[in-house]
Amino acid sequence: MVVLNFKRLNQTELAAFTNNVLYRMVNNEQFSSLKAQLTDLKTAYETFLTACANAANGGKDRVLEKNTRMTDLMTQLTIVARNVELLAGDQDDVVMASGFDMRKERKTTQEVTVPAGLIVQNAERSGAVNLSWESVTGAVTYAVETLVKGETAWQNGKYCTTKTLTLENFTPGTYVEFHVKTIGRGTLSSDWTPSIGVWVS
Repeated sequence: MVVLNFKRLNQTELAAFTNNVLYRMVNNEQFSSLKAQLTDLKTAYETFLTACANAANGGKDRVLEKNTRMTDLMTQLTIVARNVELLAGDQDDVVMASGFDMRKERKTTQEVTVPAGLIVQNAERSGAVNLSWESVTGAVTYAVETLVKGETAWQNGKYCTTKTLTLENFTPGTYVEFHVKTIGRGTLSSDWTPSIGVWVS
């Protein structure tokens, strides 16, 4: 099911591929059982980046070290890929959410749309906010970001596979905006919804 095509990538492409896998999996509840494997992958990735930087300054030993770390990184990617395959079973969406590729005959080019009907409401618990939206055909996961009044950059909120989500630990009395986008198979994703804000109670 999972294609180990990363073994054909050069060092720059491999770094970008690994970064994408970590971005998609680390904060995704679907892969919480793979926390240890992802920690090992992140360590191998960071060690590889350091070795690449050192090798750029020349020296045979540094180049050999970079090649060794590249092999180590591919080994960790393979471990994670196999665990994703076991976790996914027959669920193609799980594999695609991980950032790994599937066999070509099982890929799809179906576009995904922006989630409609975003609703943001205070939850019963202080500092918690409930979000809901309409399901999107072809969605693998949904990404949610938050923007606290007075700040300039949106912050990663969470990834989820359902059309409802509760975010907590906001400071009561703070105005927070939210927006959501659909993430589909492969690299497909929608634009963000228009933002909706609420004064947190």
